[in-house]
Amino acid sequence: MYKYNDIKFNEKNIIYLSFYNKDIIENKIEELFKNIDFDSVICCNNLIARIVIKYALKNNIKINEDIVIATFDRLWDIEDIGINLAYIHFDDKLVAEKSINLLLNKTKGLNSYVNSIKIQPNLISHNSEAIK
Repeated sequence: MYKYNDIKFNEKNIIYLSFYNKDIIENKIEELFKNIDFDSVICCNNLIARIVIKYALKNNIKINEDIVIATFDRLWDIEDIGINLAYIHFDDKLVAEKSINLLLNKTKGLNSYVNSIKIQPNLISHNSEAIK
């Protein structure tokens, strides 16, 4: 058992895989759900989130009661069928504004030390029971 930023986790529950190979993702997530000793899953893309939802439902696990599933994008279609996931939200207007300013400074030849932008995202959690 490890601890990072006051969050305890078991390293065997961290899965490293191709983001877009559905067969590999299916196999790894199925393996993960065989021995459920976790209360949340953080998904790096929507495909992984959908497969995790599939296996949670297949195993009669209640999303946001038994486990929290978090992803990096809001899944509107999943919300439409009553499943609310935690997700990361960026202020689109702020991202666009900072990106345009960075690009304009580069095209004007301004020699700035700023070569990237950093924006703090928000976690939208839908008041999940499993988040404590």
